[in-house]
Amino acid sequence: MDYLFAFSAFAVVAFLTSILCGFFRWITPVSYFIISFYLAGENAFIGVGAIIGAMLNIRTVNQYIRKEGALSSVPRISKLASLSLIVGSFLSFVYFQLLAFSVEDVNWMVITLVTIFLAAGMLLLQKWTRNTRLTAFANSVTHFKVVEKYSDEPKWATYLYFNDGEEQWNRTIEGSAFARDSENDLTLVHSSRERALDYAQMMFPKASEIDRADPF
Repeated sequence: MDYLFAFSAFAVVAFLTSILCGFFRWITPVSYFIISFYLAGENAFIGVGAIIGAMLNIRTVNQYIRKEGALSSVPRISKLASLSLIVGSFLSFVYFQLLAFSVEDVNWMVITLVTIFLAAGMLLLQKWTRNTRLTAFANSVTHFKVVEKYSDEPKWATYLYFNDGEEQWNRTIEGSAFARDSENDLTLVHSSRERALDYAQMMFPKASEIDRADPF
């Protein structure tokens, strides 16, 4: 029976995590941490099955991002949920096996509240850090040039000039569907010059467009 429960945990985590994240968003990583902490403490087989499922889910999500891009936040949340499960199972093993505590010794209300508090704190810190980094990057751009970089669509890209004298193509993150090639060329591309110009003016409000003559 233990093996059946372990396989069920593996199947749910490996094949349903992304679906659950699509419905419940950030509730899923928090729930995964608490549930894995409890189940791994109750039954090591279930914990192992869930961990294997989480590792498979991370691999599947990474493959999806490389192939399809990362338009939605669901793949990132799905990976975080799997990592939360792995961490929860590991801490459960330490707490219940190495330190020899029992499930009855755990104040689950405290565990739940602390987990929610830490998750909320991490989300706020991540959002603040991301916004601060993006703002600093945008403000460091003094000029930009919209260039027809490629011969086939989407072919329009933006070349950036920074206040420290550096220059580079405007790039996006790895796995993004807006990249020219999500693995080999992360240049952010647009289907028309107008779209590229609108994006640049929105993203870099303190920068000005310079002569369109192609210097490359």
